[in-house]
Amino acid sequence: MGVPAARFASAISAEGVPCMTGWSHPVNANPLFTGRDGGAGVGCGGGRCLEAERACRDAIWITHRILLAPPSAMRGIVRAVAKVVSLRSQLR
Repeated sequence: MGVPAARFASAISAEGVPCMTGWSHPVNANPLFTGRDGGAGVGCGGGRCLEAERACRDAIWITHRILLAPPSAMRGIVRAVAKVVSLRSQLR
C-alpha cells in the first residue's frame, strides 16, 4: 500500500485496535529449523526466503485473542482498518 508498517499500525491502534508490526525472524531462520536452539534442527534447505522476510518486515499483526471478539467487535475492527486504508495517502 505504500505506507510504512509502523505508521499503518499506529493509525489502526489510534482507532482502538491493538496491533503490532513485524516478527522476530522469518520461518527459515527459526531456531527450530536452524538448530541454533541447541537441538539438531530439522533443516529447511538454507538460503533466504524473501517472502517470509518481507512478511516479517511489512506485516501488521492483530493477536488471536482480539480476533476472538464477538461479531460486533469484529465489525469495528473491519471499520477501523477500512478507515485507515481509505486515508492511507495521509500516512505516507
